[in-house]
Amino acid sequence: MKAKRLLIFSVSVFLLFALCGCSFNLYGGIASSKNVKLEYVEIKTSEDAEFAEVAAARSLGCVVTVVSSANVETGYGIGVLSSIYSGLILNDEGYILTTYQAAHPTEFIDGTTYDGDVSSAYAVLSDIYGDTTHYRIDLVDKDDDAGLALFKFYDSFSYYTDSSKSETQSGFQFKACFTDKTVSVGANVVSIGNAAGYTVISEDDSASQFTDLQVNVMSGTVLEDECDPDIFGTISYLNNEYASFLITAPVSEEMIGGGVFDENGYLIGYNYSKLYSTTDSGVSILPRVSIAYKSDLLIDYIDQTSEKLQTPIPYTIARVANEEAAA
Repeated sequence: MKAKRLLIFSVSVFLLFALCGCSFNLYGGIASSKNVKLEYVEIKTSEDAEFAEVAAARSLGCVVTVVSSANVETGYGIGVLSSIYSGLILNDEGYILTTYQAAHPTEFIDGTTYDGDVSSAYAVLSDIYGDTTHYRIDLVDKDDDAGLALFKFYDSFSYYTDSSKSETQSGFQFKACFTDKTVSVGANVVSIGNAAGYTVISEDDSASQFTDLQVNVMSGTVLEDECDPDIFGTISYLNNEYASFLITAPVSEEMIGGGVFDENGYLIGYNYSKLYSTTDSGVSILPRVSIAYKSDLLIDYIDQTSEKLQTPIPYTIARVANEEAAA
């Protein structure tokens, strides 16, 4: 069952608020930002652990679930469309990189397409933290051409640096780390994102009350390091053309916006779409193949957004050749 529901509210209720001049906060009231302390997470893998387990242990913590809602017009009045996607924590400041769809939720229901700009959004940390809190996130930027969006945690975060809880450090223990290593055919990869395809909420619930949100890890290899643009198309952004690559790791719709990581846990791309095949009999899904975009698109988008907003948006690149990391 899909993890999305269209919550229909009476148009008269909406008009009542409008006519009375009432104002209300989309997050349920204006609240002060708080400092959240996260527990220390120890990374443990056995000596004979398989590739997927090792890669996931290094990168699982930087993936979040993004739950966003948009007000939409329906045949019954004003509704709220709630969508689940995945995102990546970029830095200690709490910036989250995700799909454009999280900033502009869209859903095809009973023959009708509903869409709208995000009105409220939340992020749920990876389940390795054991923290199911829906943390408010605010939209920083969205770009339809790039197919990407940036959000930022409303709260500030810090984490314990060890199990003794003697010291804390601001930010997050796990953040996405890019790499300058070239994507190559046959390389092992893991695709990580939300796996809540079965989650539903009742009509009385809000998007902040999705439960059982878990992160899924799918292992595979790089099938094509650069897809044929005549068949798969490209993304045109900043006067550049960005080609996709294929991986043999299946993704669900909710995993879109999550990351594709190499054997070292470095981010080499992001989940873009399932692979569909169109035939005379209709559209089918290739269950073991997915489309991803390389990290150069992500980096260019972050840099462009930082320049546009005149705000530093730091990220880390691991220089594999000399084993150094540059921020």
